[in-house]
Amino acid sequence: MKAATGNAMLMNIIIVFLVVVMALLVTSISYTKAFRVKNRIVDIIEYHNGDFSKQEITNDINRSLKSIGYRYNNGKQCPVMDGVSENDTYTGTDYLYCVYMYNSNKGKYYKVIAYMYFDIPVVGEYINIPVYGETRVFYD
Repeated sequence: MKAATGNAMLMNIIIVFLVVVMALLVTSISYTKAFRVKNRIVDIIEYHNGDFSKQEITNDINRSLKSIGYRYNNGKQCPVMDGVSENDTYTGTDYLYCVYMYNSNKGKYYKVIAYMYFDIPVVGEYINIPVYGETRVFYD
């Protein structure tokens, strides 16, 4: 009987270890995807020199995020940032990302937020971990 109890304890340790390793793997994959999305958005903004007046920049971002396989926006809004008006906030209509324009002494630059997401049935829609990035300064 003592051997059966020891085997059950060993099995519990193995199961906990596997769950922890799987959680780390899923988090790593999700972070890599969000980091890639953030970098693509920053690259597109820098390619267009931060000109959001054209629809072309939004189309390029949507096309790029579609090729990556990023999650569609499910009605979530971008958080309000200090020092940024609503006119200087650009949100994805099809995908969940946020772009904020900041003015500095040298010119303007953009802060980009992409989100990690997890496809967990109950708590997955409540877990949104942001990944931040910035563009270079666009001189006036």
